[in-house]
Amino acid sequence: MGYPVLLDVFGQEAVFYASLIHMAFNFFVYTYAIMCLTKGDDSEFKLNFKQLLTPGIILIFVGIFIYLFDIQLPSTINSVGSLTAPLSMMMIGSSLAVYPIKDSFTDWRSYVFAFVRLMIVPFVTMIMCRLLHIDAYYANITIITNAMPVGSMVLMLATQYNANVKIVTRNIVVSTL
Repeated sequence: MGYPVLLDVFGQEAVFYASLIHMAFNFFVYTYAIMCLTKGDDSEFKLNFKQLLTPGIILIFVGIFIYLFDIQLPSTINSVGSLTAPLSMMMIGSSLAVYPIKDSFTDWRSYVFAFVRLMIVPFVTMIMCRLLHIDAYYANITIITNAMPVGSMVLMLATQYNANVKIVTRNIVVSTL
């Protein structure tokens, strides 16, 4: 949900800078986060280059190439890109269909998680950006990105690695609403 918000607030260039931030996030997700998700498995986590070469990472490099060489793309690309948020919501909705929504609102830990995710993390990000004297434009992109609800990528990874999908769904619902 961060990209559509950034696009509306700051324009296309902000989405490019946010994708650079997300490149670091994706590296973290496909290394440490997967290691945590597979910790209970009998299999041992082994980092390999193939895990890091995800469609998201590849497309970030394609985007950097397009940006650096000022390549003009057809307008249909924007139409496809605007499907990201609705498809993400459909993924979350499909997991909600099999999960009682009442459970999301009765678990106090989900509220603590949402508070930390939506208030504490952006506040700490803002403080860090000010301490590091980061330009306000880039700081605002980072703060807005960190103030977004939990994305569907977490749900997809939890599903793929047989983690507790109920907890993930609960936290997504509370942080989104």
